[in-house]
Amino acid sequence: MKPRRHRRALPLAQLVERATCVADEVRAELHSVHADPDERWHVRLHHDDDVDVWLISWTREQGTQLHGHGGSSGAFTVVSGELEETVWDPAVREADGATRTRGDVVAFGPGYVHDVRNVLPGTAVSVHVYSPPLERMDFFDVEPDGDGSARLVRLAHVWTDDPEVEAPARDARQAAS
Repeated sequence: MKPRRHRRALPLAQLVERATCVADEVRAELHSVHADPDERWHVRLHHDDDVDVWLISWTREQGTQLHGHGGSSGAFTVVSGELEETVWDPAVREADGATRTRGDVVAFGPGYVHDVRNVLPGTAVSVHVYSPPLERMDFFDVEPDGDGSARLVRLAHVWTDDPEVEAPARDARQAAS
């Protein structure tokens, strides 16, 4: 996958509106949701030059690694269940967690780094909207810094349009850096 030259991000308010509308469609059963205990199930519901829309299910203990969206802005909303989100805050150089429940919407700009997971029994469902459409995922870790704070360390990046791409194995990460 090659980077696109002209990338236009829709305003965050439009991303929130799209995520909310699609979540309402999912609740009205206009889109089928599947759950797989072995890996997160996901399907792209829409794609054009400006936006991608994904539907994702999360069974217990499924989650992402700390990641960024390669310069895309986005929004996600919880359709059902609960998700734990950990967000890297560069201002205070630490990661902070929050519980996202049905109807919660999170909007973010291109520098947003987070981890999302389902820690409860049952399946959680969410809708994710990215603009411009994803073309890269960046994977991170938080390491202690010499001054007692923490720092964000990029482990790898993967050129992809799939938000559920797995992070490369540690050996591949070192080669990609």
